[in-house]
Amino acid sequence: MQEVLGSLLMWALSLSAYPEPEDMPTLTPVTHSTLVDTLCDGRGCNALAYYEHKSSTIFYDEKMNLESSLTAKGFIVHELVHYLQDKAGKLADTPLPCQTQMMLEREAYLVQKEFLREHHTMTYQVDMAIRLLGNVCGRR
Repeated sequence: MQEVLGSLLMWALSLSAYPEPEDMPTLTPVTHSTLVDTLCDGRGCNALAYYEHKSSTIFYDEKMNLESSLTAKGFIVHELVHYLQDKAGKLADTPLPCQTQMMLEREAYLVQKEFLREHHTMTYQVDMAIRLLGNVCGRR
C-alpha cells in the first residue's frame, strides 16, 4: 500500500503548488460505520475518507479498492492535498473559519478533479461537490 500512497502523493504534489513533505501520512482503512460516526455524528452519509491532521492520518473506507479503482484513488489524492495543506501550516489554527475551510476543500476537490480528468474518469460527483461548497457557509 505504501507504493500506491507514494504514487498518489506524487500526483497530489504535481497538481498542487505544495512542496514535497519530509514524511508520508499514515493510510488507515476503517469500516464505513466508523466514518459515519466520526464525520456525520452517526447519521447516514456517503463519507469515504478524511484526513486527521493531529495524527497525519488518512482514514478511508475499507471497501475502497485503492489498488485498481481510479475513483478510490481520487479520494485519497483529495485527502493528500489536505495533508499537504497541513504540512504547509494551513490547518494549524483549527477550528478554521468556515470560508477558510471551504477554500481548502475547494482546492482539494480541484486537484481530485484534475487527477480524475488526467485518467479519463468522470468528474460529475466532484463537480457537484465543488458547486455545493459555495452555499455551505451561508446556511448558518
